[in-house]
Formats: sequence, C-alpha cells, structure tokens
Amino acid sequence: MITIEGTVTDILGYPTLFFSRDARSPAVSAPINAAAAGGIFARSTTEKGKEEAIRIIETTELKNDRVLVVYLPDCHESLAGIIAGRIREKYHRPAFVLTGGETSAKGSGRSIESYSMYEELVKCADLMIQFGGHPMAAGLSIEEKNIEEFRRRLNVNCTLTDEELRPKIVIDVPMPVSYITKELVEQISL
Repeated sequence: MITIEGTVTDILGYPTLFFSRDARSPAVSAPINAAAAGGIFARSTTEKGKEEAIRIIETTELKNDRVLVVYLPDCHESLAGIIAGRIREKYHRPAFVLTGGETSAKGSGRSIESYSMYEELVKCADLMIQFGGHPMAAGLSIEEKNIEEFRRRLNVNCTLTDEELRPKIVIDVPMPVSYITKELVEQISL
C-alpha cells in the first residue's frame, strides 16, 4: 500500500508531497533532509543580510535617520521583507531594505504603528518605478541612482516624534491585579 507521508515546503516555498510504502525509506528521508538543509541555508543567509544591514546603519549616517533605508545589493530580493522586519524590531523605526536586481533595485519596507508606509511612499512616487502596500508594509522597485534621494526625502518628510520612536510594550492578555509586583514593575521599566 502506498501512502502520502506528508508535505514539506521547499526553499522556494512550494509544498512537496512525499509518497512511500515506508516512512523510513530514502524517498521520504532524502527530500526531507534537503528541505531542512534549505531552511538552514535561508536562515543563515537572512542572518548575514541582517548583520550587514546593522553594520551599514551603525557605521554610517543612517544611524541618525528616523526612517531607515538600507541598500544590500548582493542580498536576494526574497529576503528583503524579513530583514526589514528585523531591522524595524531592533531600531523601532520604519525600515526599507533594498536589494540589487537586473535592471533596478527592489525592496520591502516594514513600519511602526505611527507611520503610514504607503502614504509616505505616495509622496516619493516620482522616484520609484512602481510601489504598493499599506500602512504597515510596502514593496517597491526603484532605480539605483534614486535610492539616496528616496532616503533623503523620506527622512525630510518624516514627522515621527521621539515618543513615537520609543518601543511600546503591548499586553494583550488580561491579568489579575494580584500579579502586579515590584519585580514586575521593575522588569517593565527596563
């Protein structure tokens, strides 16, 4: 009897079905091992991209920007959104990560609650080939020669206050008042 052993998502995100008479057979274990190796490769590539973005921010004038625009020409475009999200989390600022393409740079942005990414992109529409998104995330294509002006204009137009750039702690689970202790207050104050 042949059974479907399950699905595994490959490195490109496509589900793959595995059929086998025995779950220990090479027909199952080899593709699963390959998929696991692909996941490790994607994670390490994402981590390298994030580390490079942080290095660029920390060693250039970008560290003073309220809206971060980081160009990683050698990064794969499929990782731009993930890296932008991690940069946004680290710096609590809207972040765009742009990657090199064949004819133009492509990228993704991730935002914070008080910054409408799409509305701000509309103000820079003349610099981009195309763009789309919503308040919390966006994607765009832009000629490499326009990246620095794009960064400059986003920051000139930015109205985020210091208060809006402070990380927020969101508590979404009700908790009895008796749980509030001096230690908890000290931890939250950090």
